[in-house]
Amino acid sequence: MDEKPLLEVKNLSVNFYIRHGVVNAVTDASFKIRKNEILGLVGESGCGKSVTALSILRLLLEPPAKIMGGRILYKGEDLLEKTEKEIREIRGKEISMIFQNPLSSLNPVLTIGFQVSEPIILHQNLKNDEEVKRRTVEILRQMGIPEAEKRLKEYPHAFSGGMRQRTMIAMALSCNPSLLIADEPTTSLDVTIQLQILKLMRNLRRDVGSSILLITHDFGVAAQLCDTIAVMYAGETVEYGSAVDVLKDPKHPYTKCLLRSIPRIDVDIERLEPIKGSVPNAMNLPDGCRFHPRCPYMIEDTCEKIKPEARQLTEGRLVRCHLYGR
Repeated sequence: MDEKPLLEVKNLSVNFYIRHGVVNAVTDASFKIRKNEILGLVGESGCGKSVTALSILRLLLEPPAKIMGGRILYKGEDLLEKTEKEIREIRGKEISMIFQNPLSSLNPVLTIGFQVSEPIILHQNLKNDEEVKRRTVEILRQMGIPEAEKRLKEYPHAFSGGMRQRTMIAMALSCNPSLLIADEPTTSLDVTIQLQILKLMRNLRRDVGSSILLITHDFGVAAQLCDTIAVMYAGETVEYGSAVDVLKDPKHPYTKCLLRSIPRIDVDIERLEPIKGSVPNAMNLPDGCRFHPRCPYMIEDTCEKIKPEARQLTEGRLVRCHLYGR
């Protein structure tokens, strides 16, 4: 029997109501994360990955955002039914998030020591300021911040990009969460620092036992780190399965097209195949399959008119496409 998932997102739908109309940011997104598992949420910019992550922690501003339907089950309990007080007890303690841009996510007028110690003060029963300081220095050292004790009184602008990212990770991990959400943790970092951050995240799973939801548009990062992959397109989960299956034998045409457009170092000469067209406007999505205007395998009168359902191909392998189950 399968182990019960730590987190399960079921048919999540999120809209934004703005002056010019309704933005369909996420539609029927579904995936699950088991204990000590790393799931990669992959897709182009604007496909709904970050909105999904913010929905899990209930960080979307309502209005203009509104969760239209679905369930977010954490340890079997629906986070969407929690009160604000109850979700605050979970947020930062059991589920933490590394935000996309550490420079804008860190408060420029508060010291590093204050910002890292804040979740420790809120969620850990430490007796005095000295214990809080000791724990803050300890977590910064674990993240590889040099001279951690001296850095407590410094401000974010004095840190490099890599050190700011490590500080964000320190804040997220200060309470040893069961689930870590990492939103593009290696974006805008040079290759050397990217490798250090990926190694750090591997060690976190090994040492702390945390599960990780890794949001990325980089299949290379997902291949190095993830056990399972969920591919999103225009707000929908179009393919889900083990990382090996999705990368070596992609089923959905969008996943196939994405992988063909990525350079490979194991091929001497190759011609990259860009995906034709562009991502549809979330305020004016096409009928039927949302990928059909760009799809090389499009079936006339079917893909254009009928919305495909998610089909289970094998155990733990789902795809949303009319090419399967016909």
